[in-house]
Amino acid sequence: MAINTRPLLVLAAIAAATSPDMGRGALERLKVGAREGFAKDPMGTVLATVLGGAWLFYKAERGHNPKVKSYYDALVYVSTNLSVGYCDIFARTERGKAIGSVLMTYGPAMAAKIFDTPKPAPTAPGANGANGANGANGANGANGANGANGANGANGDAVKISAAAASPPPASASPAPISSSSSSSPEVLEKLDRILALLEANRAGRAAASGRLAPPPRS
Repeated sequence: MAINTRPLLVLAAIAAATSPDMGRGALERLKVGAREGFAKDPMGTVLATVLGGAWLFYKAERGHNPKVKSYYDALVYVSTNLSVGYCDIFARTERGKAIGSVLMTYGPAMAAKIFDTPKPAPTAPGANGANGANGANGANGANGANGANGANGANGDAVKISAAAASPPPASASPAPISSSSSSSPEVLEKLDRILALLEANRAGRAAASGRLAPPPRS
């Protein structure tokens, strides 16, 4: 029994016409959901596509396609559409052809990434905002702690300054006694006497030498 798809197409056209963006937003959400679902679990998505697609293809081709006699015939058809497509089974019904077209369009790309590492779900913008708020609060707390430390340090410095101002200045050491000139004058005079005696002796020696070398006076 074939399904009449005309009412469904009419409903889809009415929904697209009544939406503000002509259905582009719904299509975009569908594509984003498909990408995120595959990124979360590549292997599970491929297995679900193969098993579910085989069941749908078997339901569509059973009784219409002589080569689709069991679920396993449909499984071979679907699995080969995700790779090289060597199967000798071809779709005969409209639903079977639509299923085969979808599998041959997206199947090879999905099968190529079946062993990719699952990616975590993206965080919601609100969660990022909450994390940012927490970080800001932490930064404010750190700044507050630094401010408190600075205030404590300023208070400590003020206490030190006030204590230093209140304490009396230390008693200055008494100046060293200035030595009087009378204690050193005998030594100076003694040195001067020695110098004068040497000068006198030197002068007397030169006078004696000049007396010996001078010629006797004429008579």
